Amino acid sequence: MAEDTFTRLGQLIGKIQGLPNGAHAQDVSAEKRAWHLAAGDEIANHTVVQPTADYWLIIADGPVWGHAVIQRQQEILTALAQTDHHPQALKVKVRPQSTPFDLRESRAGSAVKPLDPESADLLIETADGLKSDDLAQALRRLSRHRSKESS
Repeated sequence: MAEDTFTRLGQLIGKIQGLPNGAHAQDVSAEKRAWHLAAGDEIANHTVVQPTADYWLIIADGPVWGHAVIQRQQEILTALAQTDHHPQALKVKVRPQSTPFDLRESRAGSAVKPLDPESADLLIETADGLKSDDLAQALRRLSRHRSKESS
């Protein structure tokens, strides 16, 4: 008799990269439900949770939401413990949502407006008085966008 090549979905899901080893769909959705309950809908809607054995990695879509998780970390860990999930810590990363269009394309289609000579001079004067070399260099680079009419 021929060998059966059928593989159950539960066995495939456990092999997906990024999921904890041996995780099943029910476990992952249970962890997401626990995160929603512990963090609240507002924070949960702006974060993604990636549980590991020791900690849960929380990826926020903006610094405000990352800071909210950090501020409520103890409260969230306590709430997670009540749902039988016991991460020792929450690690937060901020990864903004991708922009809906390519910024390079939008910049290529629009002409850069040159600075008027007074603004360019003001940038150079400001750069000369700064303690930060990096900021001074950035202002000098900006001042190079002076209009050609009266340099």
